[in-house]
Formats: sequence, C-alpha cells, structure tokens
Amino acid sequence: MKKILMFVLILILMIAFTSCKGAGDIEGASDTIPLEEMLPIGTVNVDLMAMGLQNAEDSDRLTELMDKLQIGIAANPDWLSDYVQEYEGKPLPYHPNFGLSQEEYEEYLSLSDHIKMYKSADGIIAIEKTDEEQYKISQVEGLRLIDNITIDLAKNTVSTNFGTCKYNGEVKASDQQIATGRWNGYSWILEDMADSSNYQSIQFNLGQMEDTKKIIMYYQVRLANGENRIDDLEVIQYSL
Repeated sequence: MKKILMFVLILILMIAFTSCKGAGDIEGASDTIPLEEMLPIGTVNVDLMAMGLQNAEDSDRLTELMDKLQIGIAANPDWLSDYVQEYEGKPLPYHPNFGLSQEEYEEYLSLSDHIKMYKSADGIIAIEKTDEEQYKISQVEGLRLIDNITIDLAKNTVSTNFGTCKYNGEVKASDQQIATGRWNGYSWILEDMADSSNYQSIQFNLGQMEDTKKIIMYYQVRLANGENRIDDLEVIQYSL
C-alpha cells in the first residue's frame, strides 16, 4: 500500500477501532488478567503489527480513496482536528472537506471495516522490573516508537518520552475491535487539547487477545506545537 500522511492513518484508525479511541469499551473487564502477568521479565520476541486488506483489488481501491482523502483533509488540517474532537470516540460522519463524495466515503468506511492487523516484521523488547512496582519497557531490535516506557503500578501511570499517561480504565473485549480482534486489557491516556495547533494526545494500551492469548501493546502519539507535528502508532504482540 502506498505511503500516506500519518494523520490519514490516524483517521482510519479512529474509524476501524471505533471505541476508546481505538481500544475497545472502557468497562469492568472480568476476563482481564493481572497486569504483572502481561510483563515477562527479560528479552521478549515480538510481532510488529501492521494494517491492511487481504484482497488486492480492495486494497488498491482503498488506497485510491485514501489518496483522495489525503488531498481533501490536507487542505483543511485545522478543521480536521476540530472535527475529530467534536466526534471523539465515534465514527466520523461524512463531510465534503474529506474530498470524497458521500458514496465514496461510505465505500471507504465499508472497506475500512475489513482492515485487519497482520504481522509485518519481527522485533525484540526488554522488560525489566526497576523496583517493586515499576516495569520498564525498552526496544532492543526492530521497534521505532515503543521504547523507554515505564509502567508504575503504585501510581497507576505510564511514563513515556512524550509525557505521562494516567489510568483510563479496563478495556473490555468488543466486536467493535475490528482491526485487532477481541481483547481485554488496560488503558492509559494523556490529553491536552489547547487548540488545533497545540495539542498532546498519548495513548498506551496493554491487553490479551481472546483467541490467541497473545499480549497486545498499543502505543499512539499525536502531538502538535505550531507547525511541528507527530502522528505515530506502533502495535506489537507477543506470547507469554
């Protein structure tokens, strides 16, 4: 699939992951295993996950629609940020500023519903227990974003290179977890949305897949300081 601007990818994820900004439903999740059990000490081989469609024709068509979408929203970046905030955590309704017709947007949504996560590469992380209630996650090989992350069980926070996220609740497995498949886990979020040119939105999720029982780690960073912007996401899975 062609390279696209990262904010287009984020828009896709908001649609494909639908709730909890891509995580699932924040509720009491009785099937969630304890956090400590998801963090094996030592080096861990991980699967780096990417998004895509299995059907080549559908993938080409989605790329075509995304190219048009990219052009449309690139002309209206400030509007997009406000529009996303207005419908936070919900699918975005059609707007002409997307650069698509309503029929094309509905086709885009339909194709996006079939986006799945798949393994794209191998990687290695290191997990260490720095004190009785702190775990540090570092990248060893193959990762670009998940690095220097500290989970503090006492404070119930996740510290990252971009700020400290506060606990946002448990994630309950949901059929709306279209791209990833159903999983239960935990969510931490940092949000400071001053305006469309200055904002900070960081999300870290850790959970367990219902079917494979693999651990899934989801880390999204969206920052803007004037013209300087970061929109990035990394998802990995690993076996216990």
